[in-house]
Amino acid sequence: VKMKKYFIEGLLIFLSVLGAFALESYRLENSKVELKNNLLIELKNVIEQDFVQINKVLTILDETFKSAVILKNDYFYDKKLKKEDLAIEFSKLRFFNISYFPQTGVFNQLLSTGSLELINNQELKRRLIYVYEHMNNRKSAGDFVLDEMSWRSFKDISDDIYVINSMEEEVDFKASKKFIFSVTPVESFFVSKNYYNSKKVIQFYSHVSTLMKQYKDVIEEIVNEYVEINKLIESELK
Repeated sequence: VKMKKYFIEGLLIFLSVLGAFALESYRLENSKVELKNNLLIELKNVIEQDFVQINKVLTILDETFKSAVILKNDYFYDKKLKKEDLAIEFSKLRFFNISYFPQTGVFNQLLSTGSLELINNQELKRRLIYVYEHMNNRKSAGDFVLDEMSWRSFKDISDDIYVINSMEEEVDFKASKKFIFSVTPVESFFVSKNYYNSKKVIQFYSHVSTLMKQYKDVIEEIVNEYVEINKLIESELK
């Protein structure tokens, strides 16, 4: 009888301990899922913030690209721009290496906490890795090339053309209001007699327009991925 009593008591203790472990495991699992969902909500908000910054950058790149094309055409066409108009278009090129800086903190938290592995939607997981590890690396490589080209090229063609603006244009990336590209007044400029014969000048315009187009394509692909990611996040959270 005593053995039966001890057996029952032991079994009850075992079952209670097992139940406690199961409840704790369930609680921890729910806690991990909750953390994953909270991080995805935060990531969605971060992406919306990045959209504001990206739209401003794309606006500037569009206008700068137009100027590069205008200057390239002017170099070859018989009908030339007025020197003043030439200086205005050239002054816009100082923005050709503008970039945006993606906020990667939340994605890094998804990785470090193991929350990325808890995402049920495999397409969402794939797109997150593709954007934050592949596309952002491509964008960073483009940033480096454009930055390197910027200071070297302007220095190389300074004997043929340079423009001094009255003030530097500042872009407030945190402002929520719509951004309109504006040109600061040209204070002074110089265009040499050799300008239309300079190979450095036309190479600069050609390279700038090509690199900007490639860079803009990368950013637009990132935007398309962000749109799809936000849709998939909403689906994951349902």
